[in-house]
Formats: sequence, structure tokens, C-alpha cells
Amino acid sequence: MSPCCSFRWGMVLTIVIGGLGLLAFFMVNGDTEPNPSSSSLSSMAESPPTYHENIASILHESCSSCHRPDGGAPFSLLSYKNARRRGRQIVQVTKSRYMPPWKAEPGHGEFEGARRLPDETIELLEAWVQGGMKEGDPAAGPPPPQYTEGWSLGEPDLVIQMKKPFKIPAEGPEIFRRFGIPLDIPEDRYIKAIEFRPTSPDVVHHVFIMRTNANRQGNGDGLGFEGELLEGWTPGAITKFLPDGVAKHLKKGDTIVLRSHFRPSGKIEHEQSKIGFYFGDPPKRALTGLRLRNNKIDILPGEDGYTVSDTVVVPADTDAIGIAAHAHYICREVRATATYPDQTTEWLLLIKDWDFNWQEHYRFAKPVFFPKGTVLNMEYVYDNTASNPRNPFDPPRRVRYGQLSTDEMAILYIEALLKDDADLPLFKNLLIQGKNAGKKEASGKPK
Repeated sequence: MSPCCSFRWGMVLTIVIGGLGLLAFFMVNGDTEPNPSSSSLSSMAESPPTYHENIASILHESCSSCHRPDGGAPFSLLSYKNARRRGRQIVQVTKSRYMPPWKAEPGHGEFEGARRLPDETIELLEAWVQGGMKEGDPAAGPPPPQYTEGWSLGEPDLVIQMKKPFKIPAEGPEIFRRFGIPLDIPEDRYIKAIEFRPTSPDVVHHVFIMRTNANRQGNGDGLGFEGELLEGWTPGAITKFLPDGVAKHLKKGDTIVLRSHFRPSGKIEHEQSKIGFYFGDPPKRALTGLRLRNNKIDILPGEDGYTVSDTVVVPADTDAIGIAAHAHYICREVRATATYPDQTTEWLLLIKDWDFNWQEHYRFAKPVFFPKGTVLNMEYVYDNTASNPRNPFDPPRRVRYGQLSTDEMAILYIEALLKDDADLPLFKNLLIQGKNAGKKEASGKPK
């Protein structure tokens, strides 16, 4: 499934030079490490690849969902002219593995849509550039893909928007607001996907999309809005359809609530978020969640390897279908495992180079069965040193748990399908109760 998110081309230059910031990306399945073969490049040099015969299909299938008009990226790659202009930089960032920004380590959880470039694809791109970036025969290449303007999954069944723009000043503290958007749907509907589109992505730290029947008024007054969580959005989020037989309930008369967190960007911005809903059939199984978190975070300046953890015991048989982690800037590593009743342990997720700007919601390639009594464990590792290029403070400062971007968090959320719908209250109680493990010393990777 093709990703779509916001990009800043100037940040790409920063990454190439210093390894910081955001990247545009190409989505191609594969899981091998780069080791370009000089012999294969030599053989391709004898018959250099051309754009239309060899390269267009890669760009169309792998990056055009973002690199297209109104696609989120700052330039298009749907034509030979545009691809040639960016050719050398494409090779540089793909060879360095900055692109694509797929953070999950291979062999530590299997996920659909894994965006790791195979060596052969990197070599082909390099050979095209080294061969003079020839165009080839236009009739031999695929036509550019067609997209619905602005939406990565096509035209939504329902689009709603904040009633009016909300002003974010150029400077000042971070802002937390709730916005209510009444719905006009004639009957209950079932959601297969939700796509959130910020109009000013530079200032949106995160958004929780919720539903409620309680209150139908307000535009940023911060009062009176709570409800049931439908979806969350963070930078790098990629819209996906839920698996077959799975859907979320949207009721007639509901109000959609946006719990938005803004951070000033240095210039005045006006945010008027849009949300697209894709509807489908009623669900065949109940969807629930398992949440691990630790709020006891207190990291001294210069401390490296600071680790927090949490565990949750699964209260009933369930199938996990997805996993998402959340932290801020000085987190370095995320580890998640499941230890089953027979005492075997399986990796669910390992991220060795956490980046706030790429917070993926990973969908398992196939459901992971958690028998009742399975112990879920998370460990988050932080680097509060001056050598951490993502540290927002220079020199480093004491960092504690909190809602601000410069605070820290440790949250792991697992989406799961119940084997028996009657078990739903057990999971809701677990989410309400929560757990907070204290700080522990770094102890290496889970076994």
C-alpha cells in the first residue's frame, strides 16, 4: 500500500549533509542490506537502463503516492524530466539507506508493505545515473498512475473539515486544543480507513481523532470534548485500510473530536484540518487494543542508555494485527516482545534509530496470536547527550515525562481482534487501569 505524508525538500539536503530531518521515500518491498556489486553495475553499463523501460515503474510504484502534484512531497517524480533533475540525489539517499525511512529492523516482526529497497533496485537506479540517465522509448514505459487529488486511498466516502482556521502564532508555548465537527450521516456507518490531512503540517505535533455523542459545539475552546478514539495521526503516519472483516463504528448523530497538539514553527500558520472517511461493511470481529506505557521518565543531562519499561498480561485469547510506538526526540531505541505461556519469546518490533518524524503504524503481515496469559513487554532507550543530533537542547537539559515536544513519552499500542466478543470488557478495563513501571537500568536487548 502506497504511503502519503508531508515532506520538506530542504530537509533532504540537511539529511544528505548531516543525517537530520525528514526524507521523501520510495516504497519497494525487500529486506536486504546494501552491498552494491561492481560486477552487476559493469554489466548494466554495457546496456545502460533507460527511464521508460527500467526506472519509471520503480518511481511510479514506489514514490509517486507522495511525489506527485498535491501529494505531500515538494516535487513530482511522475515525468522523465523531473526524475532526471533529481537522479543523483535519489541514488545518494537510497544507497545511504536514508530512503526509505522504514525504521523496523528486519527479523524482529514481519510487516506488510515493508519499505526496504532490495540491493538490485539500488543498483539499477545507480546504473541509470551512471549511464547518463537516458530517456529511452516513451512507448515502452508504463503510463503515470492516476490519483485523486490530495487523498492517498482515492476519493473518501465522507470528507469533513474544521469549521474555521485556527491560528498558531509564530512564537510561544505549544498549544493543545479540542475541535468538534458535527457529522451529518443518515445512519450508522462502519469505517475501513481514516485519512487526516493537515493544512499546515509543520505545526501539527499529533492529533487524536475521536467520536462522541455528547457535545456538538466548539472550535478550539479546549472544553467539553472527550470520546472514543478512532485514529491517531503523527508525522510519518501512513493511511491503511483495516483488514477484511474489521471496521470501526461511526454512529448517526456523532460529533468528531480532534484533540490537536500544535507547536509554533517560527511563522504564523493557520490550521484547518480535513478528515476523509472510507466506509465498508459491518465488522465480523470486535477490534480492541492493548496499551503499554511508562510515565516515570526523568533523564539527566548527558545520560545515555536510560531505559524505561512496562509489561501487560493479555487477559484473553486475541489476534494482534498492528503495533505502533510513540516517543519524542531523544528516544533512541524501541523494543517490544511477547512471551507466551510456554515461555517462548517472540519479537514484535525493534527500532534501533527512533525518529519522531517517522512514527509508523506497523501492520503485521499476518495476525499474531496471543493466548491468554501472554506477557507483552516494551523497553524504550533514551540518549540525552550532546552527540545525539535529534536532541532539541544544546547543551542537553533534564528531560521528564510530559506532553510537550521537548518532554518525553514511552507508549506502545497494539491493535487486536478478539476471539470472543464477550471478552471486550476485560480489554477495556486493562486500558483504563494502565500500568507504569519505574526506571530500570539498560540491560541490553530482550532475548
